[in-house]
Amino acid sequence: MVLCLEKRSYIVKEIIETERNYLRDLKVIISEYLTPLKRDGILNATEIRSVFSQVEVIANISGNRVFFNTHV
Repeated sequence: MVLCLEKRSYIVKEIIETERNYLRDLKVIISEYLTPLKRDGILNATEIRSVFSQVEVIANISGNRVFFNTHV
């Protein structure tokens, strides 16, 4: 039983760490690519939507999860 709980705990920690890394990567995409391309007018609105879709919405949702922000 203890081994099962340890394995479960390890899996949960891995999932949370993966989500943290994913959110970090989304933030890099936004700050290093999306924002400069918008700011400098390199891509128009249609091109921005085509390339980046809803990356900002996804990052906000991922970053605002209560569980994600309060565990491990």
